[in-house]
Amino acid sequence: DGIQGAVLGVKLKYLKQWTERRRTIAQTYKRLLSGVGDIILPFESRNTRHVYHLFVIQTKQRKRLKEFLSQKEISTTIAYPIPLHLQQAYRSLGYSKGDFPNSEVAADECLSLPIYPEMSDEQVGYVAENVKSFFLDKR
Repeated sequence: DGIQGAVLGVKLKYLKQWTERRRTIAQTYKRLLSGVGDIILPFESRNTRHVYHLFVIQTKQRKRLKEFLSQKEISTTIAYPIPLHLQQAYRSLGYSKGDFPNSEVAADECLSLPIYPEMSDEQVGYVAENVKSFFLDKR
């Protein structure tokens, strides 16, 4: 509607700035979390520019890490807890568990860390330090 259009018109002026801030935060996460535990970090293919609407890591310890971060008042999300081929809406297609193993691993192991343009460097550091702390305590 008109109100949403007006709001989006204003927001569009900041899109490039917000995207650059997200990219900066993502690079900080990558630098601070590289080699930590079994984490698989997002990557950018050559000649591409990720906007990092989400910063999704992958770990076999997702459930425990999510709980640990929640205790530290760090909000995380799981975007797709059930792979598409196993969701009720697609049951008529006849797919079963094991038909798309990569999707199933992603559904079990992916976790989105906080990322938004207004995050301070201190907040980003707090998240990264707590992720590292979780994995260091497991040694």
